[in-house]
Amino acid sequence: MKIRKLIAMLLAAGALAAMSSCGVKKGGEDVPAANNDPADSKIAVTTAEPEPAEKRISFACAGDNIVHESLYVQAASEAAAMASTDGYAKEYYFDGMYDDAVRELISSADVSFVNQECPIANAAAHGYPNFNAPKEAGDALVALGFDIVNIANNHMLDMDSVTAGLSQSIEYWKTKDVLLVGGYESQSDYDTIRYLEKDGIKIAVLSYTYGTNTSYVNGGCVVPLIDDSRITSQIAEAKQSADLVLVSMHWGDENEQAVSAEQKRLAKLIADAGADAVIGHHSHTVQPIEWVYGEGGHRTLVIYSLGNFISSQLYAKNLVGQIVTFDIVKGLDDDRAHVENVKSEPTVTHYLSDTAVHDSLDLAKRYDVHLYLMRDYTPGLAALHGAHVWDDFDIDSVRGYIKNVIAPEFLPDFLK
Repeated sequence: MKIRKLIAMLLAAGALAAMSSCGVKKGGEDVPAANNDPADSKIAVTTAEPEPAEKRISFACAGDNIVHESLYVQAASEAAAMASTDGYAKEYYFDGMYDDAVRELISSADVSFVNQECPIANAAAHGYPNFNAPKEAGDALVALGFDIVNIANNHMLDMDSVTAGLSQSIEYWKTKDVLLVGGYESQSDYDTIRYLEKDGIKIAVLSYTYGTNTSYVNGGCVVPLIDDSRITSQIAEAKQSADLVLVSMHWGDENEQAVSAEQKRLAKLIADAGADAVIGHHSHTVQPIEWVYGEGGHRTLVIYSLGNFISSQLYAKNLVGQIVTFDIVKGLDDDRAHVENVKSEPTVTHYLSDTAVHDSLDLAKRYDVHLYLMRDYTPGLAALHGAHVWDDFDIDSVRGYIKNVIAPEFLPDFLK
């Protein structure tokens, strides 16, 4: 009997020891024993992250960046002031002309595009009509966050009669971390389609211009002139490799908000060929945005003109631009990507001017140039604008250059 009691006591002691070392169940939960690492009492459970149903990137595009004389005179003055106070070492400083809200809009986009209207050649800075921008003007665009720079426009050869302007512009942009389109060093270079890949979406970017202000080209550089067969063949080639095809078009009539018949014809040609979006510029005014349906029902976004990004032109309609944003989306089961959520974000270029130069129209006398988002541009600023010397300029007329042209579906809420 004693032996049985002894065995029972030993078994009970062993059970208590096991409970103290391994923990007990309480209310269906494991309760770790004292002095035991809680991590040892838990079972690791690995849950796989659900695969996203689509890939999505944001895109922003801006129009003509035109470095008039007033801009580089102002940039030189600001650089000199910064040199004396902050030790700034460059000859020009353009960065401060772009408002912080503009900078945030561009830099926050996954991919962004701008048309650089002026050559950046190894020559002195020069304004209208034969432009040449300082290198610091290009540096400012890079600092803003632009990823794609287009140089196919009517001013791209402005410095070729003076120096090898196009070639030197290409060489400059090759030193920057951007995708350059619209200027090509040779025929083989032109035949090589440009692609940009972001977050698993591959974008092809094609570029064409209606012409240039001179036919003089140094060396073997190629200007991508608008040509129906060339456009359709390059779109067909690009579609074989890209998820989405963008086409930059320098076209239309200057200073007109109405779309020309030739723009309409080309838009349909591009849609029929299967491109996904047209980024238009050249008119220096905002022109409509619309969906154009091509053969087989393919839908192409057409931005007929973004207007100016920055400039110091005379008239109100030239000082209102737009940055258009949209999403590029590709479902996991889709062969190609498409465009969604298109919005116009209007801009206003502000400057002051000396009323004494009304007759001479001296561009150098326009100063304090600054690019704002229209949502941040106030009636008080409009009342001070230097364009009053030449044109009516108030907040309602400025907003009218957007509201009267852009369809409500693409307008920001503050303009609806």
